Amino acid sequence: MKKCRRIVRIMRARSTLLLLTLLVALATLRPFAQPQTAPTLVSGTITHLGVAVRDIDTTARKYADLFGIPTPDVRTVMLDLPNGSKAELKVANVAMPDFRIELDQPVTSAGPVYEHLQKYCLSVHHLGISIEGSVDEMRTELVRKGGKWTAGSPGGTFAYVDFRERLGTTIEIVKQTAPPGATPAAAAPTGLLGGRRVSHIGLAVKDINETMNAYVEILGVKPVPVNKYPPSGSMPFPPGHKWDPNASVLTNMLRFGRIGIELIQSVGSPTPWTETWDKQHGLAIQHVAVGRGPLSREEWLRTGQEKGRKWTNGGPPPEGTFAYMDFSESLGLIFE
Repeated sequence: MKKCRRIVRIMRARSTLLLLTLLVALATLRPFAQPQTAPTLVSGTITHLGVAVRDIDTTARKYADLFGIPTPDVRTVMLDLPNGSKAELKVANVAMPDFRIELDQPVTSAGPVYEHLQKYCLSVHHLGISIEGSVDEMRTELVRKGGKWTAGSPGGTFAYVDFRERLGTTIEIVKQTAPPGATPAAAAPTGLLGGRRVSHIGLAVKDINETMNAYVEILGVKPVPVNKYPPSGSMPFPPGHKWDPNASVLTNMLRFGRIGIELIQSVGSPTPWTETWDKQHGLAIQHVAVGRGPLSREEWLRTGQEKGRKWTNGGPPPEGTFAYMDFSESLGLIFE
């Protein structure tokens, strides 16, 4: 009996010692690290579109005429590439309120802008987004999501990540150095487009749900319903159009801050969107939507056509509420 009591006392002592040891160990442990949230682009600001051009001086003069502004200055920059080499670019900026159109002409026969021109000709190369956080961390996250890093250097203030196949564009992430919306504005509204604010950027897509899912995953925007336009009747094309009169579109508007990203899937062919798809060999940014300012719709349409451009979408006055003016062959963009 005494032996059993001794064994019990020994076991209790050992249990107490084990408990004390465990309590000391727990007291010295650091709190569990909270999981890191991956950075998302949707907290950034869309600042510009980069258009790849072959002759920046000629293209800059055409933009100046269309916007009613002085011809933008052209400067030369060296673009860092991931392999440690550099590509030389000529760059000019067309200023708009809270936005700009950046013209990029490659000087060296290498780099992402040069490669874009060889494949897609004069057209939008990248969508610029400024961010407050680390460019390196954001670039790493975008590469993890399937993008291809094509320009910028570790520790730098910008990076190009190619998402042409899934988003229709390269994303340029830029370290924010000024408050959002601090882009220098153009002169007072003159010409067809001068001083106008950008409301949205439009893409011609093949499968609207697939592309929306890609934007949700990669940019962090919220999904929105898809609508058919027009709900009934014929698409409001201009007189003498070459498009399918029975065509319609599936469309929606993703929100990225103050600027929308409109996805448009053509139902029927040919249409302005299938034409863009064919010219650009797939998914691509097609147009930029701006206000008319003081111009009437009739004056806006007349002025655009007088400058030699094609009115490709939107019904005739007075019932039309929008219109496409196709400057893609001279400026690399359609303006809505």
